[in-house]
Amino acid sequence: MVQNIFKRILQTLIVLLGVALLIFILLRIVPGNAIVTMMGEHADEATIQRMTSELGLDKPILTQFWRYISGAVRGDFGTSYATGRSVSSLMAAAFPHTLILALCAAAFAWALGILCGVAAAVKKNGILDHLFMGVSLLGVSLPVFMAAMVLQYLLAYKLHWFPISGVDDWRGYVLPAIALGWNSAGSIARLTRSTLLEVLGEDYIDTARAKGLRSFGVVTRHALKNAMLPVITMMAVQLS
Repeated sequence: MVQNIFKRILQTLIVLLGVALLIFILLRIVPGNAIVTMMGEHADEATIQRMTSELGLDKPILTQFWRYISGAVRGDFGTSYATGRSVSSLMAAAFPHTLILALCAAAFAWALGILCGVAAAVKKNGILDHLFMGVSLLGVSLPVFMAAMVLQYLLAYKLHWFPISGVDDWRGYVLPAIALGWNSAGSIARLTRSTLLEVLGEDYIDTARAKGLRSFGVVTRHALKNAMLPVITMMAVQLS
């Protein structure tokens, strides 16, 4: 197992290195000058040449790439041209919010997706089934940025229930978490429904019903535990 884990980590590092090199080269092949873009088209030639030399953009591509990789390994991703601060400090400041938002979105997606999937499976071909599957299909199909704009307009701008932007308190995470989690909730709901319906058709489920167990007990104590195995796998992938 240790050898297999080491092999996977090594493969991942090779892939990341290859992708980084490919993107690095492509960004330098495309037309345009990064210094001109950063400073504006009215910058004089002397300033452009000085900044190019200071940033090391006049060196060979492989030299620039090695400088980038060696700095990235040490946690140094350079300086932001927009703010003048180090990229590492900007990432460190944003990471706690990113982590909280990811966890909130995952919790919302898992709770909503599993509840809708179970209800749709239990009420197969009923009104709840069609309603929840329609909502889940909308969540899968609607782009996240579009859902975010609709939520922002209706719940923040019109009703003033949540802030339009920023994170001053817990309410700032609600709309982004819903926008991000709705898409994942749709996938979870559809998978939960399909796997639960498959499990409900097994012989041991008929045996449990024949013993006199209520439908709620059959679903929660017997069917749902086995139906959740592929759902948990999807949930782990979504969180990562």
